[in-house]
Amino acid sequence: MSVIQQFILTISQQQHLTAIILPPSDTAPHATDLLIESSTYTDFLTPLLRSLSQNGYSFCIDSRTTGKVTIRCRPAEGPEESLNIHTEILLSDGQIAIIDLALLEQKNLPLLATLIQQSSPSASESEAVFSQLPGVELHPADNSEQPVTVSADIIPVIGPDGVGKTTLITAVQKKIAGNSHYYRFKKLFRGSLGYQLNHFLTQLREGKGYDKNQHNDQHGLKMMAIARRRYPDLLKQARKAGSYYFSDRFFHDYIIENLRFDDKPAALRNQWQKLLEVSPNTHWFIQLDAPADVILSRKNELSAEDIDTYREACLAMYVHRPSPVFSFINTSHTLEKCVKHLLDDAERAGVKIQ
Repeated sequence: MSVIQQFILTISQQQHLTAIILPPSDTAPHATDLLIESSTYTDFLTPLLRSLSQNGYSFCIDSRTTGKVTIRCRPAEGPEESLNIHTEILLSDGQIAIIDLALLEQKNLPLLATLIQQSSPSASESEAVFSQLPGVELHPADNSEQPVTVSADIIPVIGPDGVGKTTLITAVQKKIAGNSHYYRFKKLFRGSLGYQLNHFLTQLREGKGYDKNQHNDQHGLKMMAIARRRYPDLLKQARKAGSYYFSDRFFHDYIIENLRFDDKPAALRNQWQKLLEVSPNTHWFIQLDAPADVILSRKNELSAEDIDTYREACLAMYVHRPSPVFSFINTSHTLEKCVKHLLDDAERAGVKIQ
């Protein structure tokens, strides 16, 4: 049993979830196909991502396929494992198969695995298999609501100070085909007249004790409001230039409060879900992380507790509002390995590399 499968069993027992590991495919020795109920997907995903991050993994989550989420799990050493989480099966005729796991028997699993491991099985093939399985319902795909188009031009890169955002962005930029830019997200609000006036008055009032980062944290909602107003212009600028903008920080950094205050616990802001939903989403999103002692050895800006809080908060925001492609990179791995993983993910996200 692989480490990832051990995580699955532990989480299933702790959360009292039904999660069925399907028989393996001979063509994919390091891949696991997992079937869970769609209603319990979030309850399963949250502790899974926590387990991966706490055990030093990098990973990429690809949720572009209906009813299927693929997580590529990358340990510091050893082979990459793929976890394919199935909540439903999309058929070639546009129907969706929803399966009641409580009615499945062990003898049904090979048939189900065969169907899932095919690419868009035809209606005739699926009906032949499903006729032998209990608890299967076929439903027409719901096309009443079109998917929201998200930007592929802006690529957020978030992570605590000292995690290596600038280093990794610079290294990846050199491999991206065509035009790409490093962009500091703070410029979106610091360049506005309203911010500059507020900054001047606050600095005048507080004198030498003024800390710009604490000011941004304390007035995070204002920073987000200014950035939201100016973000469409940034998007137009990127598209006009035909360029990818790797954004150092993003709205998520200001949905977390008190990161810059030693006497206050860092936490997600009240009504953080609403703040996240009114913030722009992107096609590819990157979160950088490393153990707290590694980050603090590079830059002693946040406490170990705040680094842990930041990680958990950003993963919670992803689960609540996922980007189609999400990269979580542990920068305690070698720079070469981190760059390779991000370039693999770039191709998956449709970004051309040299």
